[in-house]
Amino acid sequence: MTFVTHWGDDDVRRVRHVAPPAGDLAPLTPARASAEQWIYVAGGSAQAPGGEAIREGSVYLHRPFDAPPVFAAGPDGLEIVLLGPRRPPRAFDEPHLGPRLCHVEDCERYEDRHGDVDLTEHMIGDRLGSEHSGLGLIRLAPDRRGYPLHVHSAEDERFVVLGGSGVARLDDAEHPVARGSVVDAPAKGPAHAFRAGPDGLVYLAWGEREPGDADYLPESGKVMLRGLRTIFRPQQLGYWDGEPGR
Repeated sequence: MTFVTHWGDDDVRRVRHVAPPAGDLAPLTPARASAEQWIYVAGGSAQAPGGEAIREGSVYLHRPFDAPPVFAAGPDGLEIVLLGPRRPPRAFDEPHLGPRLCHVEDCERYEDRHGDVDLTEHMIGDRLGSEHSGLGLIRLAPDRRGYPLHVHSAEDERFVVLGGSGVARLDDAEHPVARGSVVDAPAKGPAHAFRAGPDGLVYLAWGEREPGDADYLPESGKVMLRGLRTIFRPQQLGYWDGEPGR
């Protein structure tokens, strides 16, 4: 499987859609409309389904009980990034009455600066109250690292680079990334992390929210259990270690 691609490639066109000036854009197929979908405005301007003006940095959350959205592009056209699950979604019990639209600059920020880590994440998923998935916009300072190398047991993640440059580390390999790079990190591997280049790095981070997920950090040997909100360092043992007769 190829884990690093570009949003212009044939096999990842679903990540990026472009509407002509003063045109309409209906980005969701019926299959995609059955799950939470995130629509990030990467360029241009438009009117959202409710008539609100949107611009670069605006984020629209489609929920499964909603009608598929149609965006009316402005005179400069509309460029969006579309992110959602590749697997059939878990069922929703009832419509969600939370907000559908925000701008990334209005979202709460998480900041972490220590050693060679310098990151800021805009917590878009928290702002819109998403249920089955999350979205954040992450900014790394020049030549600094983001979150540690990690891999999920049950959650798929996908990253789309919006600006700057840097490298995506996948297990022991490093891959250069820049605007338009798309990095897939499916459940169970590879482990992944990002480091910015001299001009910094800005990227969207989308991921599923699975209560039974375990997050393994191979460089420190830690495990995080999402449902229990606990982090620990297990002892590595062989399969037959301690069994009778061994």
